[in-house]
Amino acid sequence: MRTALIIVLMCLLSGTLVGQRKELNLPPQKNYKKALLGFQASPNELEANDIYLFADSLTYQSGAGLTTYQYDQIKYIKVNEGSYAGLGAAIGGSLMLLTSLFAILEVSNDPNRELNNNAGFTLALFTIGGTGLGALVGLPFKRKRTYYLHYR
Repeated sequence: MRTALIIVLMCLLSGTLVGQRKELNLPPQKNYKKALLGFQASPNELEANDIYLFADSLTYQSGAGLTTYQYDQIKYIKVNEGSYAGLGAAIGGSLMLLTSLFAILEVSNDPNRELNNNAGFTLALFTIGGTGLGALVGLPFKRKRTYYLHYR
């Protein structure tokens, strides 16, 4: 009984020590070309250019020069983090691979058609082409991520 009480007290003590670590949920980079800022007092978003993140504030380039906001004034920061080229490549490649495999099955099951010796090479070419095409389709779509500024 006494060891159970000690274990419970140790867990509570360790939870309070971990909970006291204050670290803001900030984006990993310290400089962004473009971002959207959401404010605590307003439902509107502000599009900011050339943002620099510091320990307690952020600065961005506006028409009047540099503007600085403290983090307690900001609700969230929405930044671009890459594109969907990888997802497009995966979808395009797997789609072309499945289509090519179904075509090979169709040809091999039909007695009036004969499968060529270079079917594996053709399968690889179609798969690589679908992967490249999918990557090109996904490239212009930017991946946005929102960082809500709260202590974790």
